[in-house]
Amino acid sequence: MTTIIGIEVEEGAVIAADGRISTYDNTGYSTQISTLHDSTKLHITPHYTIGTAGDLRAINIIAHALEAPTPPKNASPNRLYKYLITEFVPQLQETFDEYRYSTTPKNSETSQSAEHSSTLIIAIQGKVFYIEGDYSV
Repeated sequence: MTTIIGIEVEEGAVIAADGRISTYDNTGYSTQISTLHDSTKLHITPHYTIGTAGDLRAINIIAHALEAPTPPKNASPNRLYKYLITEFVPQLQETFDEYRYSTTPKNSETSQSAEHSSTLIIAIQGKVFYIEGDYSV
């Protein structure tokens, strides 16, 4: 289980995550808990900080493959929300689909909406947002 938190303060926003991972056997019991050494559940760029809870694969793809569009400068919270919905999330979804991380790709015949196996928290310009497994913000 991941612990991840985002806090908005007067000076900006902070995102923090634990540094441990768990694996489970087919009955659902934890069989191994280890500390991350060369990985992290956070990815920091000049424009945003993003953290993941769920599969570590999500942050691997975000850190090494996602080419997210630059957010608008000095944007209002509503404009940042719109940016996430109309620009960031579509690029995230396309990248997850490309690297076969989506559990139901956007073009799947079995589902009208795509999904992935993580919850994301993102801080942009001092505001914190959540992106759920169905890509809702």
